[in-house]
Amino acid sequence: MKILLRILGVLAALILVLVGVAFVLPRSYNIERSATINAKPETIHAQIADLRAWKNWGAWQERDPGMKTEYSTPSTGVGAWSSEANTFG
Repeated sequence: MKILLRILGVLAALILVLVGVAFVLPRSYNIERSATINAKPETIHAQIADLRAWKNWGAWQERDPGMKTEYSTPSTGVGAWSSEANTFG
C-alpha cells in the first residue's frame, strides 16, 4: 500500500510541475522561414504562376508518383485551379 501511495504522490507532483510549466510558457509562438533564390524575379514568377510548372519543384508529385492532376484552362492567372487525385492501384 505504501508503494501505491508513493507512486500516486510522484504522479501528482509530476502533474503539478507540468501545470506550473504550462502557466509560464507563452500563449503563442511564431515560426518563420526564409530562402534566398539566386534568380531573376521573372524566372521565379514563371515557376509559381503556372500551375503546370509546380511539378518541377513541388514535393507532392515526387512523394506520390501515382497522383493524377487536372488543370484549368488557362492554368495561370486569377481563377486558375488544379485538382489532384490518387488512383491507389
